[in-house]
This record gives sequence, structure tokens and C-alpha cells, in this order.
Amino acid sequence: RLAESGLDLIVVMGAPGDYQQERLRRVVETRRADAVVLAWTRREDERIDYLTQAGFPFATLGRSRSGDKAYPSLDLDFEKAGADAVDRLVERGHRRIAAIRPSLDLNFGYLFLDGYRKALRRHGIAVDPHLIADGFINEAGGYEVTPPVMRRKDPPTAIIFNNDAMALGGCKALAEMGIKPGHDMAVTVIVDTPLCRYFS
Repeated sequence: RLAESGLDLIVVMGAPGDYQQERLRRVVETRRADAVVLAWTRREDERIDYLTQAGFPFATLGRSRSGDKAYPSLDLDFEKAGADAVDRLVERGHRRIAAIRPSLDLNFGYLFLDGYRKALRRHGIAVDPHLIADGFINEAGGYEVTPPVMRRKDPPTAIIFNNDAMALGGCKALAEMGIKPGHDMAVTVIVDTPLCRYFS
């Protein structure tokens, strides 16, 4: 669609932190782009504050608490997704439900957790902080954080993962522990992708 309109897309990659902020600053100061689309918005996002103060056009993929003015954004309802996942699992008899979300202060992880907690309370289930874990948003992150959750004295009977990459890693860890996902343990992912059919 961009090409049809005579426009170009420049992708600027960078790890969160000063390096990413500096690359964004270069794009703005050199006017290498007419506008910026920010991905992976954080709870408090200095990129949004910077662009707002600079008066540079931008939009975000995801919400944030940063920015003192309204700006265009596109986001999934991660809070509802977290709540819906809990509702489905409770309907199937689960009471010990774990939540695995990404670290890096990503805002959608907070929203997911808000929905998860609210749904548990609505069903009269106490929120157990030992059933909540943060990991890097990839397969290795899910693989790393799943075993400690499962080794609790009263382990969960179901796990909700925030994304399919973390779920893949989590399922690998479960299998290595002798736990068969989908048989011994319910596994669900809140973002629907083709991989999700294997987590039911």
C-alpha cells in the first residue's frame, strides 16, 4: 500500500534504552522520515515524551501512560484477552492458573495482567503472586520462567502465555519436566496465531 502511494518505509531497530532513544533522535533531527510509528510501547515511554515535546508526528502500536497529548495508536484489548482466558479456564474447572508475561516494562504485559487479576477476583479466586512470572518475549524467555512456576508447592493446572513464542518455550520446558501440554496441563495463548491450535 505504501508503494502504491509513492511512500517508503524505513525500519529502525534497536534494543530498549539509550541506544534506541539515540537512533530515534537522529531520525527526528535529520528529518530522515516524515513521521514515526513506535512499536512495543512501554508503561512509561520516553520515546513518546520526546516526540511529543519535539512536535514530530508519530503513532504507536500499543498504548502507554506517557504523553500529555492524545496521539494515534492501534492496540489489541490485552486486558480483555487476559480476562477472557481466565474465564475459559475457570469454566473448565481450573482454579490454579498461572500467567506468563513479557518483561521489559512493555505496557501490554501490564494490561494483560490487569485483566487476569480482575477475572480471578470476579470468580472468587485469590491472586497468587507465585503464579505470575515475567520473561523475555521470546521462546527462551518462556522456557526459562516456566519451571520455577511449576515447582511451586501447589503448582498451577493451567498456564496463560502472553504470546506464542513464550508458549513454545514454556511447552518445551513442560515436556522436559514430564508434563504433557494439553493433556496434563492446560496451556493457552492470548494472541491468536496459527501456532495456537497446538496449545488447546
